[in-house]
Amino acid sequence: MNSRTHPKMNILFLDDDLKRHHLFQNWLRNAQSRKNRASWLNLLRRQSQRQNADLARAEAAFTVEEAIQSLRDCQRFDVAFLDHDLGGRTFVQEREGTGTQVAEFITTMKPTERPCRIIVHSHNPAGARRMNDILLQRGCAVKAWPFASAAFVRCLRELEL
Repeated sequence: MNSRTHPKMNILFLDDDLKRHHLFQNWLRNAQSRKNRASWLNLLRRQSQRQNADLARAEAAFTVEEAIQSLRDCQRFDVAFLDHDLGGRTFVQEREGTGTQVAEFITTMKPTERPCRIIVHSHNPAGARRMNDILLQRGCAVKAWPFASAAFVRCLRELEL
């Protein structure tokens, strides 16, 4: 099958850690080069009607502002991966300048414009729980698993990214 005849999955990846961005991009490249693409392509057909050459397109965001701008600009993300602690800070409790602001923005979007799935991948348990609760209360499909944890990796495999 020619991948140009199949839809591309739109992914938003919010994290302030460049190393995590590289790891995620490498994972996507490896997923795209797998020999057995049948289940991957079937999943993509169900999730999107867009037609593009690549199997997935990841939009990189390092700040709250970049993530919100991407959410405004993109037709709709199939999956959004969101970190809580941004700007080089760790285990912060405030909302300002964190993934909580992005979660709150998502809840203001029309349900048909929100990301189809949201994965909160923060290692900050309180921040991740706050984001998860905000999104769940507004009916978003959300899971919270720390980046590179066994559950996070399982999630990537289940999504067939």
